Amino acid sequence: MNRTPGLRSVCELALAVGLCSLLVAAPGCGDDGTEPSDDDTTGSGTDTTGDGDSTTGDTPDPDPDPDPDPDPEPEPAPLQWTAGHGDLSFYLDDQTGSLVSFWQLDGVTLDGEDDVSGEYELTEVAPTSAATFARPAEDGGAFDDLCVASGESVLWLPQNNRDAVENGAPFLGIKNGIERGDLVDDELSVALAAITSPSGAGTYALWRDGFPPRFFLSSCAGVDTGAVMELPVGHDHFNMAFSEAGEWTVTYRVTGQLEASGDDISADFDVRYILE
Repeated sequence: MNRTPGLRSVCELALAVGLCSLLVAAPGCGDDGTEPSDDDTTGSGTDTTGDGDSTTGDTPDPDPDPDPDPDPEPEPAPLQWTAGHGDLSFYLDDQTGSLVSFWQLDGVTLDGEDDVSGEYELTEVAPTSAATFARPAEDGGAFDDLCVASGESVLWLPQNNRDAVENGAPFLGIKNGIERGDLVDDELSVALAAITSPSGAGTYALWRDGFPPRFFLSSCAGVDTGAVMELPVGHDHFNMAFSEAGEWTVTYRVTGQLEASGDDISADFDVRYILE
C-alpha cells in the first residue's frame, strides 16, 4: 500500500511534545504514533462504529410505496345486443397474419338504440335476449345433443331470421372473412375449447335445421375439441342452444392452413352470451 513518506517521524516528534492529537487526522498517523494497520477501523478512515458515515448502524426501512397501484378498473359491461343481424367474424390480421375475431353488426338493436352497424371487439358486445326451444316429443334421438328430455326447453338463438324476429332474439351468423385462395380448401375449422356457464353445469349446442337436424358442436358429454364444424369462406347461420339463463363464455378454437406457406394457424376466442 502506498504511504506518505516521513509522517511516522513527524508523529513521533509530536508525541514527544504532546501534540499527536493534533495530527491524528493526518494520513499514516495512529493513536499511538504508529502507522495504522490495513485493517484498522478505529482511525480516521470510514466510521464503522455507528457515528458519522456508519456502515454498521441501523439502516432505516425503505420508504413504503407512496403511490401503490390501485385496484384495476373492472371491465365495463358489454353493450346489449337484443335484435337484428350480426356476425361472429374471423379474419387474418393484415400485419401479423394471425387469426382475429370481432363482431360485425348490421342494423342491430344495441343498448336500446336501433339500426346500429359497425365492427366491435368481442368484449364490447354480448347477445342478451333469446327465444325458447322445446325439444320435440318422440324425435327418435335426433335432439339428444341438446342434453334435455323431450318437452323440456332451452334458450335458443335461431338459425333463420323469421324465427329471430318473431321471438325477439338476435339473428346471429358466423363468418369466415378470409380472402379466397388464402386457406387450403378455403375453410376454417371451428371447435369448442371451453365453456363457462352460470351454474358450472350448463350445456351448449350448435346445429343446423334439417331432417334430421345436424349437430356440429355440443357439450352434452363435456367439451370435445375433436368435434369440428367446417366453415367455408363466406358466412352462414346456425341454431344455438343454452341450457340455462345467465352469463356464458363460450371459447371457440378456430384453425386452418395457409395455402401459400402450408403453415397451420390457430386461435381461441372467448365469446360472451348474457341471456335472459
